Amino acid sequence: MPVLHLAVLLREWGEYDVANPKEEQCIQRFRLDREAIIYLCRLLEEQLSGRSNHPLALPVILKMTTALSVLASGSFQRVAGDALHISQASVSRCLTQFVDAMLAHTRQFVKMPETPAERRRIKLGFHRVAGFPNIVGAIDCTHISIRTPSVNENVYRDRKRWHSINVQVLCDHDTRILSICAKFPGSAHDAFILRNSSLCQIMTELADGDTWLIGDRGYPLLPWLMTPFHNPTTDSQERYNHAHAVTRSAIERTFGILKSRFRCLDDSGGCMLIHPDKACRVTVVCCMGMLRLHLPTAATSSTICDQIALFWRESAFNAAAPNKRLWCVFTHCTRTSSSSSEKCGFLVRPEFAIIAFMFHSQMCHYILELEQYLGQ
Repeated sequence: MPVLHLAVLLREWGEYDVANPKEEQCIQRFRLDREAIIYLCRLLEEQLSGRSNHPLALPVILKMTTALSVLASGSFQRVAGDALHISQASVSRCLTQFVDAMLAHTRQFVKMPETPAERRRIKLGFHRVAGFPNIVGAIDCTHISIRTPSVNENVYRDRKRWHSINVQVLCDHDTRILSICAKFPGSAHDAFILRNSSLCQIMTELADGDTWLIGDRGYPLLPWLMTPFHNPTTDSQERYNHAHAVTRSAIERTFGILKSRFRCLDDSGGCMLIHPDKACRVTVVCCMGMLRLHLPTAATSSTICDQIALFWRESAFNAAAPNKRLWCVFTHCTRTSSSSSEKCGFLVRPEFAIIAFMFHSQMCHYILELEQYLGQ
């Protein structure tokens, strides 16, 4: 039944072609493919169905996709409700129920590597980037803008004088989120969040001299946390800082992909118009949604689209100097077009393609220049 309900739902959105259904319709609207949505429907059916036997009660698929559309677009709840002919209050309830249901399965989606084999796989992945050994995760914090709280307003002001929550994220080399801590206001320092998170205790117990995290200068140097030199004076320190920066770029890519996929977290469209506590819960659920590629039925090709779109947005390509070499900040590259990029909800100019080759030379992968391929 979830397949039939999803087809009807997409038809209500005005994007469903019965004769030729397209997978990208689900990904554009909900940031999840069809099989992942059905998987989550079955996983959350008990929590979302509730005990109501009312004939007008919203079905599980409608509750979940309504919440996903709000998270993916970052638009007002009333806009999402008008598209499905439901009220703004119903959209708010759908979002709350979906978030609470997903949080009950947090450990299923976001968890640290538990076995030596898993840690070895992550260490090998980081080592292939720039030769940095024994790294099991890249850590950093990002600010999620929120509206001005009515209580303790000054606590939520960050260094840029905006109101936000400061979210700590740990990821591996493939941008898989391993740990998240979203419960501190914007005024909290990154090091303070780390000291008061469960990750600090986990790494302290796990530290064996060959298992490290990698972080920026905002963190202190710890037996299990590698930070860069503040003022490098020798060539070896310069090489260390360079390898450190290239390896740590995984967390920056993760933040870029996360905020591009779930626009409610990006401040380009404004702040989150919800209570800070609910904003923290929504942020955790969005991080869980980052793992759609690791669901049993999810496709892996969308990772490439995410990485290409992120590279295109952040590379600041200068058309007047096409021979400029750029550092490769992702591990997979392929030709892209507007159709493949739209599957992930990104806008990439179709007249350019990224042609990249990876070289295991010294500490970095190089990327060849972007070249124009239409008409060539």
